[in-house]
Amino acid sequence: MSHAWIGLGSNLGPREETLRAAVERLCSLGLEVLRVSHLYETRPAPPAAPDEPWYLNGVVQAETDLSPHELLALLHAVEAEAGRPASRSGPRSLDLDLLALGNLAFTETGLTLPHPRIVDRAFVLVPLCELDPLWRHPLDGRRAAELLAALPVQEGSVRLHSPLAPSSAADAAPGTGAYAWRFLSPVS
Repeated sequence: MSHAWIGLGSNLGPREETLRAAVERLCSLGLEVLRVSHLYETRPAPPAAPDEPWYLNGVVQAETDLSPHELLALLHAVEAEAGRPASRSGPRSLDLDLLALGNLAFTETGLTLPHPRIVDRAFVLVPLCELDPLWRHPLDGRRAAELLAALPVQEGSVRLHSPLAPSSAADAAPGTGAYAWRFLSPVS
């Protein structure tokens, strides 16, 4: 079994419900979901259009015995079930990204692990830091908190939205640490 880190995103339709349903669907397909982050509202980066809606993003940590390609195919199938168009860019009802799988590091046609843009994305690193600020990038060895600290500050680009997990433990304040809070807007 390997730990899989999966990024969640949605900016069309009932975003929160779509993300909750996606996590439930992943569980029903055999992934053992260990932890889920809060949801964060984030600006599209870069926006496909000036009026593109903001995303809800989160991260899931799961255990699986699937190969990287099998897991990616499963994520794409769940996206398709949620009505995601074949286009991989622009607004979408559901976006599931395989961020990392154990300590695997490779590039093949259609799949690079860890995700090649994980180090650039506050909308991934903030929820990842909430779950595990000590997670290490398999290629450069930096911890998630170090990757987030290295990003230029974009105050207000990430806003705490709500817990994704329906448990009382998820209602506690997220433990994102000092680095992540540089990106957050106050909850209104």
